[in-house]
Amino acid sequence: MNQLLFITRKLRGTGGMQQLSADLWKVIQMQYGDQSKMVGFQSACSLCAFPFRAVLQGVLVSRRGGHIHLGDLSLAPLALVIKFLVPSAHISATVCGLEVLYGNRVYQWILRHSLASMDTFACISTATADELRECGVRSAAIAVIPCGVWEKNIPSHDSSRPYSLLTVGRLIPRKGVAWFIRHVLPLLQKSFPNVMYTVVGSGPDEKAILQCVEEMNLENVVHLAGRVSESEKDALLASSQCFVMPNVKVEGDMEGFGIVCLEAGRAGVPVVAARLEGVQDAVLEGTTGLFFQSGNAEDCAEKITTVLSGSFTASSVTKETMQHFGWDMLAKRYYNEIFNA
Repeated sequence: MNQLLFITRKLRGTGGMQQLSADLWKVIQMQYGDQSKMVGFQSACSLCAFPFRAVLQGVLVSRRGGHIHLGDLSLAPLALVIKFLVPSAHISATVCGLEVLYGNRVYQWILRHSLASMDTFACISTATADELRECGVRSAAIAVIPCGVWEKNIPSHDSSRPYSLLTVGRLIPRKGVAWFIRHVLPLLQKSFPNVMYTVVGSGPDEKAILQCVEEMNLENVVHLAGRVSESEKDALLASSQCFVMPNVKVEGDMEGFGIVCLEAGRAGVPVVAARLEGVQDAVLEGTTGLFFQSGNAEDCAEKITTVLSGSFTASSVTKETMQHFGWDMLAKRYYNEIFNA
C-alpha cells in the first residue's frame, strides 16, 4: 500500500473543523496504518516551519507514488508548490465552506490559481460543493461526503426535565441564538410554560445574548452554560428533548455543515434546524429532525412543538444517524472516492 500524507492546520483548538481533522486522521490511520503520515502544527514556533515541512514531506511522498490530502482548502497553495516540483503528485482536499468564502482579494486570487493543482475535493455539504463550483471547479472532481460521528456510549435518555431545549456551538451571529431567544421562546412559552433552554459555548455574541435574556426577562428560562467537557455535553444531551440549530443568514459567512446535529442524533435527540446552507445535509428530515424556514419564528416554534409532542423516538433517531453518518461507512467513501479516485 502506498503512503498517505495528511496535511492539516487544525490540530489546536475546538470546533467543527478541528473535530473533522481529528476524525479524518483517525480514518487515515485505520486505513493506511504505518503508511500514514501527518504534518501539522501545535504551537506558534512550529507554525513557521509548517509550510516547509509540508512541502518537503509532500514531495517525498509524491515521488514514492503516495497520496496527499489537505485538511482544508486554505492549504491549496501547498498543492501548487508540490505539483510544480512533482507534476505527477496526487493531491486531494476536504472543503468545509468558509475557506472558499473568505473575502480577502489576495487570498481569493491565490486560491483560484491553486485549485487546478488538486485532483479531487471532498465537500462536507451540498452548499459547500456549490460554492466550490462557483470557483470554477468541475463537478466530476467533487464528491459530497458529510462529516460523521463515531459509535459512543451515551448516558440513558433522562425524561425528568420535560420540554428541555439545547443548542451547542460557538456564539457568533450566524448561529441565531439571540434571534431564537427574542422571537421563538416567547411563542413556545404559550404552549409550554415550563420550557427551558440551555446554550453551550462561548464567543463574541455572548454579550448580545445576555442582554437579550435580560430584556426579555428570561433569566429563569435560559441557561448559558459556557464551555463544557465532553461528559457534561453528553449529560446535557441525555436530558434534552430537542436540539435547536436556529441559524440565520449572515453575508460573507456560512455554516458548512453542523456536526453538533449528528452528536445530538447519535444521543437520540431530534433536531430542529434552519433550512440553510450546509445544515441541510446534517439532518434527515422527518427521520432525525425537522427543518424550519430560517428567520420564521412561527415555523420554528411549530416544528419544536411537533418534536416536544413526541413525534420521534430516541432509538430510531440514533439508528438513522449512525446508518447515514457513521464514520465506518464514510471512511469507505473517502478511500474509494478521494484517496483512490
